[in-house]
Amino acid sequence: MSHLMSERGYTATSPRMVLDRAGLGRGSLYHHFDTKQDLGLAAIETMRPRHVRSLAKFLDYQPSASDYLAHALTVTFDKRDGQALIRLLADPTVGASPELGAAVKQWRADIQAASVNALRTDEHDQKKPRLAGELTSIVRARSATVLGHALLGLSSWIPLTPDQTP
Repeated sequence: MSHLMSERGYTATSPRMVLDRAGLGRGSLYHHFDTKQDLGLAAIETMRPRHVRSLAKFLDYQPSASDYLAHALTVTFDKRDGQALIRLLADPTVGASPELGAAVKQWRADIQAASVNALRTDEHDQKKPRLAGELTSIVRARSATVLGHALLGLSSWIPLTPDQTP
C-alpha cells in the first residue's frame, strides 16, 4: 500500500490495486485489515518512522543542520515515503477522517521533532544558542515552504482521482 500511496495517493488507491500489486487473494487482505482505512493506517505507520529516520540521518551528515534543513526536507519529500505524505496532505478524504488525519498530523509532528532536534544539536556549538521556541519557528517556516512547493508540484504527478489512469 505504501508504494501505491506514494504513486497514486490514498483515495486513488483501491484495495484491489493493493491485492494485484502484492499478488494476494482477497481473503488474505481482509483477514488482516477490515477496511481500506485500516490498510492506509498500517501503511502510514510503516512509512512514518522510515521517513523520519531518513530525514534525521540526512541531517546528521550535514556540516550545519540549520543551513541544510530546507534541502534535507526537500530531498526526503522527493523520496517515496515523502511523496506519500504530500499526497496524504492533499487528499480531502484523509483530512475528513479523524484517524487518518491524526496519523498524518503525527507524521508532521515527528518530522518537526527530528528537525528541531538536529538544529538543537547544531546549536550546542554556538556561543549563544537559540531558544527551543525559536528553533521550532524556524522548522515550521522551512517545512511549510518545502511542503508548499511540493503540494504545488503535485499536479504534475500521477492524477489524484481513481477514475483517471496515468
